Amino acid sequence: YIYVSDVLDHEVDVFERLDGEQLVYVKSVAVGRLCENIEVDHVTGDVWLGCHPDATKLSKFDPEEPPGSEIIKIKSIISDQPVVTLEYGDDGHELMGSTVAVPYEGKLLIGTLFHKALYCSLK
Repeated sequence: YIYVSDVLDHEVDVFERLDGEQLVYVKSVAVGRLCENIEVDHVTGDVWLGCHPDATKLSKFDPEEPPGSEIIKIKSIISDQPVVTLEYGDDGHELMGSTVAVPYEGKLLIGTLFHKALYCSLK
């Protein structure tokens, strides 16, 4: 499968990759925010996304009102009932403008557009 972040519609589009490099649309999963990079956990198949809860704050960037960060996880994205959860959320005072999240052995590394990275434990 190929996953594409539809930033305008706040969804993740799912395509099946067929022989001959052909893509067939399968479905869209609503995530409710502007998400950027997609990482797939190679063990569980969960889809992780670095997201922006407020695109306006991101584009204007005011240190007094920093853009927040959110990390979304989608379990069972191919199923009839995928589960979308907020795994990390911050108003921008700890981490600004998250763009990617990479899980590995119970840990999570979060990268940002123009700020620092955050390394944390998953519970």
